[in-house]
Amino acid sequence: MSKTSTSPSSTSTVTTTATVYPTPVASSVELVDNTCPSDTILTTWGNAQWYRCYTASDMPNGDLTAIQAFSLKTCVDACTVMNTMSGKKTCIAISMDARMSRMYELRGANCWLKGNGTGPVQKTESITVARLCVDPDCNELVAKADPN
Repeated sequence: MSKTSTSPSSTSTVTTTATVYPTPVASSVELVDNTCPSDTILTTWGNAQWYRCYTASDMPNGDLTAIQAFSLKTCVDACTVMNTMSGKKTCIAISMDARMSRMYELRGANCWLKGNGTGPVQKTESITVARLCVDPDCNELVAKADPN
């Protein structure tokens, strides 16, 4: 589906075409990819914050809010946006379940933004965790992953 708009100017007409992306319905998407990158480090828009990723893991407790995320990057970006808007590190981790339709049916979301009170990482097959890099070990990995 395309939308076309025409803008008259004093000498010519400019036509632009934008493609409208049809958003999938969460209940119709069985699985989404929540695989960690090979170096286990995720970055968000503008390299604002870095996260260490843990596949097949979960962090119980500490839920701030939950959203529907169709990618691991979207889930992590939401955490960074929360921190940017609050001006502090309110969101310190995310847990994202790959089972989109199942989690939508059960809980209305598949991405949980986590704050203080988050428990230790536990093994859970369909869930990926990403923790904000604040410790020296994680910062060392960031230094290796960051091309700048």
